[in-house]
Amino acid sequence: MALFNVFFSIFFAIFTVFGAVDPADAPAAVTSVTLDCPAQIQMDITDTRSIPLILSGSSAALEGLELYADGDQILTLKDVTVNDDCMTIVIAPTGEGTTDLFVANDNVESNHIQITVVDSARIAAEEAAKKQEQQQQEQAQAHSTVWIPKSGKRYHYVKDCSGMKNPTQVSIKEAIRRGYTPCKDCVG
Repeated sequence: MALFNVFFSIFFAIFTVFGAVDPADAPAAVTSVTLDCPAQIQMDITDTRSIPLILSGSSAALEGLELYADGDQILTLKDVTVNDDCMTIVIAPTGEGTTDLFVANDNVESNHIQITVVDSARIAAEEAAKKQEQQQQEQAQAHSTVWIPKSGKRYHYVKDCSGMKNPTQVSIKEAIRRGYTPCKDCVG
């Protein structure tokens, strides 16, 4: 469940080595941490999201803070920035789904946020395909019967196409069974 703890630990080690936090000067523990964002977030799979973490005090200890997500295949940690009393994490989706995200250490746990990742392009393509299929079904139902001439080899949707005189209405299956082919003008 500690999806990002390795990255956070490495980040803290680098942060300390470069002198931004002297371990002797750092406070013993973070007393509070808040994910400064809505409790529920919906993201597209192509987006990234910055989430500020509000830490207690201007030089709150970073050691031991871990980012947890219950959906390891849904999010990845892209970046972490720290300034004064705020840390910002940047997350990016790796798959669709919903996950619960929070930050914690031995002493404190942040608020939980629910992140839902959707693939808008996939959803739009599926909806377009469904709409096209529905239109084709409606068109097929609308043209379940056709007109056939007394002489000729083509069936028609339009009764007076090609100047037909006294055409007969039959099911499209019957017209095909009799060897008729679609009219290039009214059937397409």
